Amino acid sequence: RQGLSLTKGVLAAFGDAGDSCTFYVTLTIPSDQATGTYTNITQNITAIVGGEISIVGHKASDTLEVAAAPSLVKVFTNDPVAPGDPVTLEFTLVHAAESPGEATGITFTDDLAAALTGLTATGLPMNDVCGPGNGTLAGSTEDTFLTFSNGSLLPGETCNFSVVLQTPDSAAFGDYTNTTGTVDAVVSEMKVNSNPVSDVLTIAGMAFSKEFIDDPVIPGGTATLRFTIENLSPTLDATSIAFTDNLDAALSGLSATGLPASSCGGTILGTNSLSFTGGSLAAGQTCSFDVTVTLPVSADPGMHNNVTSNLSAQMGGNPVVIGPASNSLEVKSEWLELTKSFTDDPVAPGAPVPLQFILTNLHPTETASAIAFTDDLEAALSGLEAIGSSVSGCGGGTLSGTGFLSFNDGSLAANSFCTINVTLKTPVAGVSSSINTTSQVTGTIGGLAVTGSPASDTLELEILNLTKTFDGVSVPGGTSTLTFTITNLDTAKAASDIVFTDDLDAVLPGLAATGLPLTNVCGAGSIITGTGFLTFSGGNLAPNSSCSFNVPLQIPASAAVGSYINTTSGILSGPATGQAAGRPASDTVASRLPQGNPATATLTVSAPPVDPPVDPPVDPPVDPPVDPPVDPPVDP
Repeated sequence: RQGLSLTKGVLAAFGDAGDSCTFYVTLTIPSDQATGTYTNITQNITAIVGGEISIVGHKASDTLEVAAAPSLVKVFTNDPVAPGDPVTLEFTLVHAAESPGEATGITFTDDLAAALTGLTATGLPMNDVCGPGNGTLAGSTEDTFLTFSNGSLLPGETCNFSVVLQTPDSAAFGDYTNTTGTVDAVVSEMKVNSNPVSDVLTIAGMAFSKEFIDDPVIPGGTATLRFTIENLSPTLDATSIAFTDNLDAALSGLSATGLPASSCGGTILGTNSLSFTGGSLAAGQTCSFDVTVTLPVSADPGMHNNVTSNLSAQMGGNPVVIGPASNSLEVKSEWLELTKSFTDDPVAPGAPVPLQFILTNLHPTETASAIAFTDDLEAALSGLEAIGSSVSGCGGGTLSGTGFLSFNDGSLAANSFCTINVTLKTPVAGVSSSINTTSQVTGTIGGLAVTGSPASDTLELEILNLTKTFDGVSVPGGTSTLTFTITNLDTAKAASDIVFTDDLDAVLPGLAATGLPLTNVCGAGSIITGTGFLTFSGGNLAPNSSCSFNVPLQIPASAAVGSYINTTSGILSGPATGQAAGRPASDTVASRLPQGNPATATLTVSAPPVDPPVDPPVDPPVDPPVDPPVDPPVDP
């Protein structure tokens, strides 16, 4: 059962015997349940009190913690190997991030001899394999039995380590499955475990591989398929080597058009299906041979996986079978790349705008020729057309036309690019932006058809121009006047429901407009409101006309001396989504059409002037004292 139901319960009154009860249910956790913490909540408890009153109690909840030991992955990283060769065995312990706690005392074992008698670990013991003081890999029974112990991992942590094993010289060719024991650990004070893991060690007398060495290839082109056979045995020769390869199964119509006369002592025959027989290879030797294959012109671009049969041989009088060789053939037709950009927009309606095309040949070795594409300017924006005569470039190619451009006969060396520049005339009336997309670009490489994706760019027209200025220099606690000017650059269409905002407080905290709202400042119904955050809406302008209006500002007394750059939002027009045309736009502006760039101006705040000091008054000079006259002496 995955749901529980309690019915017909009876409890005595509170305080009496039997006023509560406790019972237990044993639950089975699914064996594949992910570790983590799970919250279990009941429904509200209900009851009848006194035979007639229905009551509802609270829900009950608790969390269930599901814990497991870290999971283990193991892999022989470099097999197949020959008898007597070393092989690397890699272990990876992963403690799930959702685990309720740290895993400590992690341990597991691996009986190497149970897989292959004589398979022996080297370099033991290995300490600190999961970090300083964390994890030891030791061996016993002549290092044919591995024991990992004393590991610990936090939730989300991983431990990865490798040990080199020595295969016995007497090992027979074949596959040997090596399986660990369970992984044991303690998580949240509970002993837990996770499942054993296995990998297959392949002891082989031979190795077999294949590779398309020069793909990606153009549909209809050719590729080189290389087969490599290796005799891994140091003493035994390989004879009667054979395999088959069904090319058609990988790509319908793929066929061999160039076969070697002899290869690896054997013979290879066939077209859509290859058959190699009679091969021989001395002990410790390697051989390779190439087959030229031709792709059908109709080949689909993408990856096409080609798989051989098993390779069979005789070694020391015993049959040897090696698993199939495989490789993917990449087919690619898009070797050309075209990009385009309007390099100087936004521009006013009727103004010229440069358009640049860049063509690239992505092929590393071959020249691309007969490059061509078209660009329907009129389809993007009626009245958009090229100025002047045709333009030459890109290896003798020519771009011609006015409202419909056509480029032909381009040529590009391998792994190179070129640019084509043309000037366009924009219409005097139009939408604020328009996406312009070319055709697919086409060409040939080595006589085979190649392509490139269409190129796109958005042409931005500045239908409305917004400017703003502060009058002169202001002082802390003083005033300033902010002047806005809006111009409709479209000479044919009126602009309505014009909207923009200006966050004054974000420029200088405390900077505020005074005397708002102001109405009919830019057409009937227009209004600018706010103090620290200004909103202009409902503007209307006839074609090729403008309006200006002033907003008085109060500079905060706490303003520091300096320059403050103030930038508006972009200017938009048209009714908001769901708004009736002509309705004043004090509502959402996000859904309106952008028509022009933000306006920027700098508010300069200077220190107030200081009066010059006044010199104290100077007293007039004092005449020196006059000595009294001296009477002449009297004769006796």
